[in-house]
Amino acid sequence: MHLEDAIDCIDYNKYDENVYYHRDVHGIKNIVDCEHFTVNNLGLREVYKVDTDKFNSFIFYFCTQGCAMLQVVNSKATEGWEIKCGESILIPADADDLFITPKEQNTNLLEVHIRPVKEEKDAYIDESVPDHVEGEK
Repeated sequence: MHLEDAIDCIDYNKYDENVYYHRDVHGIKNIVDCEHFTVNNLGLREVYKVDTDKFNSFIFYFCTQGCAMLQVVNSKATEGWEIKCGESILIPADADDLFITPKEQNTNLLEVHIRPVKEEKDAYIDESVPDHVEGEK
């Protein structure tokens, strides 16, 4: 992107931090919910179980305050990773149960996932026509 184009993208309106960020969030607070992705602020005080099936996408976590332990439990094994303030981790879409345990008081994470892509019907393809023409192999 050229500098002139980047400058055109800047929103110069007054920023109200109360709309986007709260220091003492307990639980989940939605920050952004648009057609392409969702961002939630997780204020963790106790173990948080993530239902990975509801996302149908990868999940990105960024630690903004404190420290947490992420554990993925599946049929083969349990794997765990520690995430500290300023660090991030990407959980794949095929992960099974995910548990996030805060290791410090006032641990906050940003949780980001993309929305499923809606497939549009292709007007060029006629689904009533068989895949193979008679005589072809």
